[in-house]
Amino acid sequence: MEGHRTETIPIIYWASSVKGILSTDCYTHFLCLSISTSIMLTQDTELRHSMIDYARKLMRFYVANCERLYGAEFVVYNVHSLLHIADDVDYFECSLDNVSAFPYENYLQSLKRLIRGSTNPIVQVSKRIIEYQFVHSDPFLVSPAVSNMKLSCAGRDSIVFLKSGRFAEICEVNGNTLLCSIYRRHLLQPFYLEPCTSDTVNIFFISKHSRRGIPTAGINRLDIRCKGLCLPYGDGYVLLPLLHLEATVT
Repeated sequence: MEGHRTETIPIIYWASSVKGILSTDCYTHFLCLSISTSIMLTQDTELRHSMIDYARKLMRFYVANCERLYGAEFVVYNVHSLLHIADDVDYFECSLDNVSAFPYENYLQSLKRLIRGSTNPIVQVSKRIIEYQFVHSDPFLVSPAVSNMKLSCAGRDSIVFLKSGRFAEICEVNGNTLLCSIYRRHLLQPFYLEPCTSDTVNIFFISKHSRRGIPTAGINRLDIRCKGLCLPYGDGYVLLPLLHLEATVT
């Protein structure tokens, strides 16, 4: 992990990797979890509010069919808790990411490194934090939000999702101006059609042939909504946005 970057591979990555391996029933069941979570993670308040009831129905369907597909031992407390997260998103009127405990869980690895023995672990952590603040005069527990987005013309940092609803691949970075290949919508196909078409959550498939020869255009960094992923699949690629990390580029 590089610094405090909070980017993680979206759950749909696992959906693409098991397509053709799982049965159609199990694959569609998994997509219900993926789509519901993606809706609740979106930062677009209007879109999230308009689709929260659909996300709730998908999650109920997912939980209701767990025992049939995977057995009674699969239906533990955490599975039941999935029934209530749509209510949390609705009640707090924000993205699921904003009420998630993941940033704290992710930071536990840093706290664990402060412990040198089994005696009084909380006291050890508290003393190390105080020492750090005294030496550096900075808060030790920094916000998990990433204030600057790393962009480049190579690798995982080259795909972005624009506020216009299009994907782009960065070819050249020149200050606040980015030269990009912008994927036109007519070149993109839904990656799946059940339980809903994948373009509902801005997930698309593009063939290798269609990806070649796309003309470039300049965009401003402020045109970026969030970063994206381009994952190889079959004779093409799956494009999807990283919903949990909103663009705050500088």
